Amino acid sequence: MKGTCCFILLITITSLGLLSSFVNSQTDSCSLNLNLNAVVPFNTSSLHCLAAWDAEGFILRYEQSSSNVWSFVLSAPGDTNSYIAIGFSSNGKMVGSSAVVGWSSNGTGVVKQYYLGGTSPRLVEPDKGNLELLPNSSSIIAQSSRLYLTFQLETNLPLSRLIYSVGPDGIFPAAPNYILTQHRNKVSTSVNYNTGRTVLQTPYKTLKRSHGILNMLGWGILLIIGTIIARHLKQWDPVWFYLHAVIQSLGFGVGLAGVICGFILNDKLDADVSAHKGLGISILVLGCLQYEQSSSNVWSFVLSAPGDTNSYIAIGFSSNGKMVGSSAVVGWSSNGTGVVKQYYLGGTSPRLVEPDKGNLELLPNSSSIIAQSSRLYLTFQLETNLPLSRLIYSVGPDGIFPAAPNYILTQHRNKVSTSVNYNTGRTVLQTPYKTLKRSHGILNMLGWGILLIIGTIIARHLKQWDPVWFYLHAVIQSLGFGVGLAGVICGFILNDKLDADVSAHKGLGISILVLGCLQVMALLARPDKESKIRKYWNWYHHTLGRILIIFVVANIFYGIHLGESGKGWAAGYAAVVTIMFVVALLLELKMWCRK
Repeated sequence: MKGTCCFILLITITSLGLLSSFVNSQTDSCSLNLNLNAVVPFNTSSLHCLAAWDAEGFILRYEQSSSNVWSFVLSAPGDTNSYIAIGFSSNGKMVGSSAVVGWSSNGTGVVKQYYLGGTSPRLVEPDKGNLELLPNSSSIIAQSSRLYLTFQLETNLPLSRLIYSVGPDGIFPAAPNYILTQHRNKVSTSVNYNTGRTVLQTPYKTLKRSHGILNMLGWGILLIIGTIIARHLKQWDPVWFYLHAVIQSLGFGVGLAGVICGFILNDKLDADVSAHKGLGISILVLGCLQYEQSSSNVWSFVLSAPGDTNSYIAIGFSSNGKMVGSSAVVGWSSNGTGVVKQYYLGGTSPRLVEPDKGNLELLPNSSSIIAQSSRLYLTFQLETNLPLSRLIYSVGPDGIFPAAPNYILTQHRNKVSTSVNYNTGRTVLQTPYKTLKRSHGILNMLGWGILLIIGTIIARHLKQWDPVWFYLHAVIQSLGFGVGLAGVICGFILNDKLDADVSAHKGLGISILVLGCLQVMALLARPDKESKIRKYWNWYHHTLGRILIIFVVANIFYGIHLGESGKGWAAGYAAVVTIMFVVALLLELKMWCRK
């Protein structure tokens, strides 16, 4: 019985607490008569009342006190730890409107008029605006867990488009500039002062919905479906290609319509959507070279790159897809200054890349580099009947720019060669001598990087099966040398055909070939087991073999990196090397245990 009484008492106390909280949250509503006559210089007991903004608990009271004086009281929750504001607009937009803003900080209330000249805080000017506020009529009062912003306007009829806003939590305008930070929430409404009816404004609702749906459908659904088809349905050739092309084209068209709706919305609304707009423009132009034929012999180009590219960007025009012998337009922006120059690429070293030279006929004053919406835009015009279709794009080393007086162009950190059809706009990534590159890599990986290592493991750990181990070792090593030699020959052919600077890779390859030849020659000069110099021969043969394997593994990974073959090749060879290393380690442990 005692426990039951305690439980009932606990329920009663909790209910009273909840009821008290509910009452406190409802300390102002249009059903209550407001009386601030003791602290406000106008009558507040007979004002018209309307729920202005339910989401933030704003209540507006007003009345026409005389023929040209209107009294207003804006009520907000007392725990609103920010400024509250009411703006009067001619078109429902914040920009161009005037607002009455009030806040209470450290027990001091401040009310100011602001003119909203733009969306950034520096364009919102205090003590300016088109509202005729009656002197000494403005105040902000904290009472009964509510904030009351009171003021009187001298006008025949106030503007009916009202904008309510609430500032960021805990941040107030401060002397001497009283800068108004951007609101954390706002709403635009329309009020009929005769009936007291208010309507929440959602301007350009259809246009907003079209913008969202078209972009979602085009960029966000169709393009993804087209990508999935291209990735996973290639077994149905050529159906997959046409299906992919149709869906991607449809997605691009629908998405483009959505972007156009976005530009129209941006012109009509005063919202600050710079990040969203920048991303939208990036999506539209990402990875694209935009061009057009401006006249019969003038072509205009705009090359777009990410705005955080802290290096030069370049586009070269080549007759054969090679950098050497081509001419390039190079642009960079350093310390806020943009520079665009033509370079003639006479060779692969920086001293052979000459500034202000080349075969391109650039129109005077047509070249510029522009930073806008988180992108870099390199623009120029060429005077030619038809530009060369082999285009080479490159990006320089991070943070290093050509500088006066020589404007030496440091070697790029990445480049790609493409071919473009100016009539159709189709571009094809050029991978010259793809089969030869692949043959070079696979032959060297198999010959030097796998067979030679397997042959070494056999010679080290299978000597109990004499002489089988020796013949097996000799056959595998000879096979590995032959396959690797074919890979080296492919490399020399590639080096003649390409203009890539692979001197380190080439140097290591030649070193590996020389060490391999020395191993073969050592086999021919192998002394008998009973010979006194046999131990020195063993030392030479074993040491040279280990050095050869280290060079081989390092150069294969370096070659994969240079060939930009992707992580798959590197991971695959790493797995093979790991397996061989584990096998060798286990056999080594077994040998040590046997000893």
